[in-house]
Amino acid sequence: MTQFQLNSRLNNDCYTIAKWDNSLILLLDNKLYPWFIIVPKTSIQQIDQLDESEQINLLKQSSKISAFIRSEYITDKINVASIGNMVTQIHIHVIGRHKADVSWPDVVWGQSQKEPYLKKEILEIQKKVIHFIPKTTIIEII
Repeated sequence: MTQFQLNSRLNNDCYTIAKWDNSLILLLDNKLYPWFIIVPKTSIQQIDQLDESEQINLLKQSSKISAFIRSEYITDKINVASIGNMVTQIHIHVIGRHKADVSWPDVVWGQSQKEPYLKKEILEIQKKVIHFIPKTTIIEII
């Protein structure tokens, strides 16, 4: 069995902020949207190939991240998606959208506008996630 390794594109575009059960919680480095990504630590690439308990756990995790986003950000809609055309590693995007965001009502994929987080902002979000989801474990941000 091969050891889990986070896809290089996800690793380059995101901060890994927490470990939760057998998943990683990532924060996309673009503060224009509250955009989190859940990555189960598995080599399986499709949700339907996970066993039933793993599917249920992933749904619970995406629901909890959605609730976190709603509690911390102004949102009109939470988008949850598993799109893996460029990154085949299984991952779930959970994105808070609001009518005043730079892409509304269009999709966020392929948008050129980006505003990176400051490290102190990432650490604050990480602290809030850990508080909101008690079973999570902090991952050190470098």
